[in-house]
Amino acid sequence: MKKDFKSNLDKIFYPDSVAVVGTNKVVGTVPHDILRNILDADFNGVVYPVSPRERFVAGIKAYKYVTDIPDPVDLAIIVFPSSVIHLALEQCGQKGIKAVIIISAGFKEMGGEGIEREKRVKAIADKYGMS
Repeated sequence: MKKDFKSNLDKIFYPDSVAVVGTNKVVGTVPHDILRNILDADFNGVVYPVSPRERFVAGIKAYKYVTDIPDPVDLAIIVFPSSVIHLALEQCGQKGIKAVIIISAGFKEMGGEGIEREKRVKAIADKYGMS
């Protein structure tokens, strides 16, 4: 296994900091519940909500863009529609985040445009050495 790949996997399974990208204040939605589950699990690291609309989520300061987070981030969990995943992923790459989990639908399984979206996401991940 390549060293970079193993390092990226370590950041997925043992992150010191997590950005939940696309979160919101609406209880019961997937983005909010992911953030809430991390907080309720007594995660010992730092959690950064990223939301284009909210200033605070679950009582924590939210950042409009991943690139606005002032500190390093080990893991990004992106929860957006597939049509805009590439924008969030590009920001994660610019921020130096190597470990990313994407929670979305509408890629290769949908055919047509979804195939192109998946290729675009893969190209961005390859460009920045993401896992």
